[in-house]
Amino acid sequence: MDDSITFLLLIGFVWIILIGISRISWFKVKNPEVGLGFAYYRTLKLNNIISRIASRGGFLWRVLWDIGIIAGLGILFTGLVVFSINIIMFFLPKTSDVTPIAVTPVIPGVTISFQTLPYFIVAIMIAALVHEFAHGIAARTEKVTLKSTGLFVFLLFFGAFVEPNEESLKQSSNRSKMRIMGAGGLANMLVVFLLLVILIIPIGFPLLIAGLYQTAPSGVLVVNTEANAPANQAGVVPGYVITGIEADGEFFEIF
Repeated sequence: MDDSITFLLLIGFVWIILIGISRISWFKVKNPEVGLGFAYYRTLKLNNIISRIASRGGFLWRVLWDIGIIAGLGILFTGLVVFSINIIMFFLPKTSDVTPIAVTPVIPGVTISFQTLPYFIVAIMIAALVHEFAHGIAARTEKVTLKSTGLFVFLLFFGAFVEPNEESLKQSSNRSKMRIMGAGGLANMLVVFLLLVILIIPIGFPLLIAGLYQTAPSGVLVVNTEANAPANQAGVVPGYVITGIEADGEFFEIF
């Protein structure tokens, strides 16, 4: 917990310094714009790339975005079910057999370890880029002009955004608006499905992913330990690699 507080205070201190620098009169810039805990950079260069992608296979894009409308409604229904279950569980006795579906905030060092945080940030970046580019392609497919595209940082998480022209969006049909809104969620679902296929098919993991890992057995990596647990009391800390276990005077290797 102390490490988490120190880390969050450090992040806050960095943002205060960045805000102070951005407010200096001789250094002040409007792009990127820096605020308390966030910064974003706008550009028009990506607009042309998105427009070119959208101009190829317009009919297929529209069919895909129609599927996105259905997927979006499914996500909305699932969210309502999860919310309803948690509300019911809040009022039911604790002995109830209904299990609530937990929603856990991301707090570095508390709900997510510092060792896995970089992987989480990369995953968020990929999801955000795919999500926003899908919104942009859907907007251009529906003839809605883009005001700008860009990148943003929130605390220490990176992402992207696509900003449609509000007047152009208002003039589009309701179906077009629904296509644009549902495109991002559908794109993320397709990415998840693709990764699951890669992991499930026999040739997918060894061909595309296993090469990035050390396949020779070298032990068990300790990612985290619980306070006051036997491992913690024995001096085992994150980063240790357990290669074997000694029991009754005999040493057993871990493979």
